[in-house]
Amino acid sequence: MLQISNARLAGQKGLCTLVFDDQGKLLRVDPQNQPLAEADETIDMAGGWVSRGLVDLQLNGALGIEFSELTDPMQLEKISRYLWSLGISGW
Repeated sequence: MLQISNARLAGQKGLCTLVFDDQGKLLRVDPQNQPLAEADETIDMAGGWVSRGLVDLQLNGALGIEFSELTDPMQLEKISRYLWSLGISGW
C-alpha cells in the first residue's frame, strides 16, 4: 500500500492523505488530521499539489529533437521519460 500525505488536492479543503492499493488504485482520500494508515511507502508532499498528468495537444518535439526528423526509437523513449518528469503524461 502507498500513501501520499500532506497533499493539496483540487476539491478538498486543507491537506489530505491519498491511500492507494498495491495495484495503484486510489482507495480513499482522508483529511490530514486523521492518523496515517500503516503503508509500505509514504510520500510526504509537504503541502504540494497532487493532480492528474497533463496532456500536451501540440507537441512537435523535445530535447532539441523534432518528431518529423526522429529516426531512433530510443530517442522517442528518452523524450517520453523527459516529458513524464515534467508531469506530461499524454501527448
